[in-house]
Amino acid sequence: MMNLLTLGQSSLPMKAIEIEREYPTTKVKIRPSTSGAMKGLAIGASIGRTCGAEATVVGAVIGGCVGACVGPED
Repeated sequence: MMNLLTLGQSSLPMKAIEIEREYPTTKVKIRPSTSGAMKGLAIGASIGRTCGAEATVVGAVIGGCVGACVGPED
């Protein structure tokens, strides 16, 4: 198995995505981070709170999704 790209190095912020190439297929492993999702949710909701209720919900959803992908592995 040849490992083409691993984004688990400390210099890169995205630690939850790993891409492997095994001829003829490519495998993508996504390990969600609950702690990153919770931090992103809190930050997104607090930013959205300044613009109203709808913005709070949108900020929480976007922040949670980004936090799950970019946050540290659990």
